[in-house]
Amino acid sequence: MSEAKYYCGKCGSIMARGYMVDGSRSASASNIYNYYPSYWVEGEPRKGETLFGASESLNISGAAKFMVRALRCEGCGFLENYAV
Repeated sequence: MSEAKYYCGKCGSIMARGYMVDGSRSASASNIYNYYPSYWVEGEPRKGETLFGASESLNISGAAKFMVRALRCEGCGFLENYAV
């Protein structure tokens, strides 16, 4: 079975499949990054608790969450994101 091809709605070129990542710098070493998949979260942002005031976090407990998948146009670079 062959993969379905997607075409750009802006220029008509082929779209490549991919996904979005969020990067965060490791607390133990400034040159090491950790990468995590991005998620779409239902509702308005709710402030979470922070540990020692180091960074602001969000409370997403109980909210619907979907991983963000993306298509990128190989011609013009246009991105389409999907929460699946």
